[in-house]
Amino acid sequence: MATGARTVADKSNFLFRHLVKPLVIYVLPMPKGAPTADEINPAKSGTKPSEFAADRQTLLDSIEIFCSLPENHAWANHAAFGKLSRRQWGLIAHKHIDHHLKQFGV
Repeated sequence: MATGARTVADKSNFLFRHLVKPLVIYVLPMPKGAPTADEINPAKSGTKPSEFAADRQTLLDSIEIFCSLPENHAWANHAAFGKLSRRQWGLIAHKHIDHHLKQFGV
């Protein structure tokens, strides 16, 4: 979503862009049970899990692509928070990945 490789509808609003966004990015842990955009939700229109090793490699490749993009890349809007900088995308991606690793006891 951050790189623009997958298009997600921007459903942000004033409250989420100006109040919730800084709390989630800089203060609070990733909220459990937070809704996911339909376009990336595997139970809806998102990519379904496949073989673990392939999914793991896809994640690693996505991280590599994200990290190789320049600061001035045209970062896509977040579905709930709207416009994010490279740093903000990095922070929220870190929290999101960490959330799932903790979810599975890794």
